[in-house]
Amino acid sequence: MKLNDLSGALGDSNLSDEEMEANYRQRTKLIAEERRRYNQELLSAAKPREELIIPLNCYVSSATEIYREVHFYTRSELIVGGSTPSYNGGQQASLELMVDCPGHPELKTIFFSGNPAIKTDDWITAYVFMGEAKYLQDENSVPDLSRSRFLDTELPLYVLRAVRERERALRIERVRGNKILKTYLDSSFRFP
Repeated sequence: MKLNDLSGALGDSNLSDEEMEANYRQRTKLIAEERRRYNQELLSAAKPREELIIPLNCYVSSATEIYREVHFYTRSELIVGGSTPSYNGGQQASLELMVDCPGHPELKTIFFSGNPAIKTDDWITAYVFMGEAKYLQDENSVPDLSRSRFLDTELPLYVLRAVRERERALRIERVRGNKILKTYLDSSFRFP
């Protein structure tokens, strides 16, 4: 139920003040019950972030290394009205893998920050964070402010989401049969 539904019902001039008040209380109660149900379902489906790191076994059909230049600026040298000097910080490497994933045909691309020695025709196990952040809703708030990210004071709860066409791996294992040949970690990965 949305705030527009409430204001539409309250704005009906054919209702007496008592009927409007009763209608308002009834709709407010329905909203609170709906949010309470949502919160209960969210709490039962939520998992720790670490449990939502899912291994995906994939065949690499193409591997592309990507290098980007990194520049940085120092605050102490900011120039108002002129050009601020920038400094070359080297290069940042990443790897884009086109994959065939037998268990997840919708997955086409795996992105990895870094440059592991993975090539076409390799089999890999990519560990992907499959969590989606959700927030509890305030059961007592009439306007639907509980979906506003500015008002979130609690940490998010994470639930399992579906595999996307493009995923970012936080760890990749190069495998042959049941043997792990090498493991690559993305140390820049941060949970959302």
